[in-house]
Amino acid sequence: MPTNWYNYALASAGTIIDKNTTSTNPATNTDPATESICPKGWTFPDKAKIDSIGDGSSAYIPSFSPVLGGYYYNGTLDNEDTQGRWWGSTAYAGARRYGLFYNGSSLYTNNGYRRTGIYVRCVQAP
Repeated sequence: MPTNWYNYALASAGTIIDKNTTSTNPATNTDPATESICPKGWTFPDKAKIDSIGDGSSAYIPSFSPVLGGYYYNGTLDNEDTQGRWWGSTAYAGARRYGLFYNGSSLYTNNGYRRTGIYVRCVQAP
């Protein structure tokens, strides 16, 4: 099971920290993540890619090999035996970002608060 959970500020290499623009953080939550902890040539999936993977079916599960591991929220690991979650690059609303959700049998498009610690899965950049 993966053992690294990342809030969005860390996952986006510090480029998406706050929903308000400041002189030290020119990106806002409505901006796509232009930087990430992914290796060069790789990135977080955007919403279109997440939607194609997280269509509610199990067709993509064999090639994606998702795992359960829960998420960190307010200093507590929750749902480690029932959920898997991964960040995407597209803003949802307010302090939320799109991501991929796994319930043990199917993958879905979901969203979560940027302060939540979840997994990172990189895809090859287009």
